[in-house]
Amino acid sequence: KVCPAPLPILGQIPSTISGRILDPDTDDPVADAEVRLLGTTKMDVTNTRGTFRFEGVEAGVYRLEIRHIAYGVHTEEIDVSAGTTLSLQ
Repeated sequence: KVCPAPLPILGQIPSTISGRILDPDTDDPVADAEVRLLGTTKMDVTNTRGTFRFEGVEAGVYRLEIRHIAYGVHTEEIDVSAGTTLSLQ
């Protein structure tokens, strides 16, 4: 007997979050900032262009935490829709 696989519902379609961290005064990229998607295990460190990326994020409201030794800690609430790519700067 073959059972068909269930179709994914909208909330199960993973999304991507990407962004770029910039110095607020100079607009220069901020490298080595730790970026966390709170409530998940997702964490990334910005590269020399200040960019980060999270893939496979379920839809929902999250808090994005950014930490850097020279800039301190910044948190921001983000709303992730199913199956989309959210770009932040």
